[in-house]
Amino acid sequence: MNSKTTISLLSILGAGTGFGALSVGTLINIDYHNGNGVHSGAGVVGGAGDTWNYVTNPATGSSGTLLTHSGASTAIQNYSDGVLGGGRGSHSWGTDTLAQDYHYLRDNSTGTIALPNGTFAGVGRRMTIYDQGASTDLDSSQTWNLHLIAAGDNGLQGANFLLKQSDGAGGFVYLSLANSGGPAYSGTLDEGVHYGTFENVVPTTWGGSNHEFEIYWYWTDPDTNIIEDPLNPGVFIQDSSPGGGNSFTGFNGVQLELIPEPSSALLLFVGLGFSLRRKR
Repeated sequence: MNSKTTISLLSILGAGTGFGALSVGTLINIDYHNGNGVHSGAGVVGGAGDTWNYVTNPATGSSGTLLTHSGASTAIQNYSDGVLGGGRGSHSWGTDTLAQDYHYLRDNSTGTIALPNGTFAGVGRRMTIYDQGASTDLDSSQTWNLHLIAAGDNGLQGANFLLKQSDGAGGFVYLSLANSGGPAYSGTLDEGVHYGTFENVVPTTWGGSNHEFEIYWYWTDPDTNIIEDPLNPGVFIQDSSPGGGNSFTGFNGVQLELIPEPSSALLLFVGLGFSLRRKR
């Protein structure tokens, strides 16, 4: 079975099993952009000519609605909250349109931030990918892979992420992901170094009927340690002043990939196996 047939069958499956308004195989590509041009084509996944959305500034606010990889409109948006701590900005280097321009955080003080899973980091911010109102472009019946690209322009400038997920009992858990960023990007995106993937994740619900992926992007200078302040019990600080190239972390972009939920994928392959047997 060739790849074109597979995509077609998955799209049919997605359309008939409650995957919201989008078909299985859809990508939503976001290029956190600063001067090297908006990326086109493949990233971690995808193919030649794929459309990317760009967000040019990490200031607080919404990007506006996003397009699919084929250029179709959606109601999905990217929202950036205020910085939780430390400095932020955008940077570009070289000519690669995806990995060599990015948004960054800088950990440049001994202060820390509290993350929603109860841990601490040197610097961070929240990025939310969401829809609202009558839209079902994001829906709790969907399953996605989230590919988070975090390369930076130097070794050890990867990024750490938390992703909010329902615990199935009315509360939330936070999945974690780390990209080392080293060795520095040199033309190939390496998993665990320049990108990582949250696999088989589901949008959470907010405001009653709206859906989102809530992502926390954070960093601590690897030359420091977070300790309890000996003069202020219960307050956590870094044990030395962060600085240098390791105090920066980059976030280049995100790819959301709509996939079959595991039970639906199993039904698909069972059905294909039955069909092949009949043809013999």
